[in-house]
Amino acid sequence: MKKDLDDIFNEEKLDKEIKKVKRKSRYRIFLISAIVSISIFIGGFYLNRYMLYKKSSADMIRQKNIVRLTIPNGFITKSYYDFEFLGGKSYNRIGRQVGDRTVILEDRRHRFGISIGTSVTSSSSPRTIRPSDRPSPSFWETGYRKIIYYHPDIEYKVYREDLNILDEIPSGKLIEMGLSFDKGYKPEDINKILPNINKSWIWLDLFTDEEMDKYRFEAENYDASAAYIPEDEILGISSMRLDIFSYGALKSRVLELFQVLEESPIEEHSQISEKYTIEDSDEFEMPMMIGAIVYGTKDELQRLVDNPHIKASSIGVVVDMY
Repeated sequence: MKKDLDDIFNEEKLDKEIKKVKRKSRYRIFLISAIVSISIFIGGFYLNRYMLYKKSSADMIRQKNIVRLTIPNGFITKSYYDFEFLGGKSYNRIGRQVGDRTVILEDRRHRFGISIGTSVTSSSSPRTIRPSDRPSPSFWETGYRKIIYYHPDIEYKVYREDLNILDEIPSGKLIEMGLSFDKGYKPEDINKILPNINKSWIWLDLFTDEEMDKYRFEAENYDASAAYIPEDEILGISSMRLDIFSYGALKSRVLELFQVLEESPIEEHSQISEKYTIEDSDEFEMPMMIGAIVYGTKDELQRLVDNPHIKASSIGVVVDMY
């Protein structure tokens, strides 16, 4: 009994027991903290990845729509993403269909999501960039020439007429050419206007009033070589793999175009979409056709020389046939 009391009141032994309990408590706290920290890190990592996957999927849809609306017959041929914390980088390779050939035009890079507390977005809106010293002609990153257009309701000082220089192009080349018409035509009449020629794109008269005022100002005040409409500022529908240019087939593609316009981040696209609000597709009035993109050999394209419907012509991509 006395020994038990001595043990109870033995300060040295009691101090050892207290230190032992404290050490176990510290180990337990450290272990719990480590487990919690690792769990938070792993959970945060996977939550960040999940959020970025969702953001990158939404960003990919957005980029596809921008390419579709700003590059005739354009599409993303290859893309990948680098994920960071709450954001990342997107890399997209942009191509265009020219006949049965896929031609690479440029590589685009941009940030998405939130990174280091700064909001970042994708590439800028091409239709809002209007430099007065615009070069003529302008080129894609890979060296192919960009197509330019002229609106039939605007009087320009000079028109490009590349149909007259086809003889300068070597034989064995596949040539893409943008055409500007002398006035607006019904899209279903394209075969009458351009018979016996390969057509890949139909340019539609879809512009805001502000854009038209801007183009008129440029035609009146810019140097003649810089007054035109770049191909990334036009809207239209692809006619690739369209065997019959019937009203119904073309209308279906136009209605699809307006669905994409509704989701576009570009302000002018939203304004055009609102201007042509479609409540009843049966009563929808088709916009007029004011130009097109055609392709073929120089002998095939020379059939267009002296075509009364063509006001201007602009050569774009030129590649080997095979």
